[in-house]
Amino acid sequence: MNEVLMDLALQVTRDGEGAQKLVKIDVTGAVSAKSAKKIAMCVANSPLVKTAIAGEDANWGRIVMAVGKAASQRTATSSRSASAACGWRKKAA
Repeated sequence: MNEVLMDLALQVTRDGEGAQKLVKIDVTGAVSAKSAKKIAMCVANSPLVKTAIAGEDANWGRIVMAVGKAASQRTATSSRSASAACGWRKKAA
């Protein structure tokens, strides 16, 4: 069932208006699933990474920068400011 749902989700994503590329971000070696999600979201929401992908420019420095930004969240004084730094916010309860 999960395979079918994943396939349908990918089809919807690929058919999106203006969608030219589909990128899957796998994070390995993170200390927790929550940390891995933060890193993935920072990479996915980074304008520099998006530009590199759209321009087919293999600039790994942009991805490393986005991962570093996620890591810097651990030292941020407020989780709100850290979340905003990577362009995502927690869903309202």
